Amino acid sequence: MSEERSTGETLLILLVGAAIGVAAGALIAPHTGRETRRRIRRWLEEAEENLKDEGSELWEKGKEAVKGKVKEAWEGLGR
Repeated sequence: MSEERSTGETLLILLVGAAIGVAAGALIAPHTGRETRRRIRRWLEEAEENLKDEGSELWEKGKEAVKGKVKEAWEGLGR
């Protein structure tokens, strides 16, 4: 049976997978510890930016959806 996932669940799965990949890469990386930490820090900063962008987009979509439902409700009440 197919189960649909919410955007939040999908995003969480993606982040967990990415974190596991970063950790595995750090363990087998051919770079010095300093270089590896720098790369991980840069990756985390990029991930943070992406999450902020996605969060903002989801917030805007949610606001628009709520506005639409409120408008439908008022119209349903004949106002």
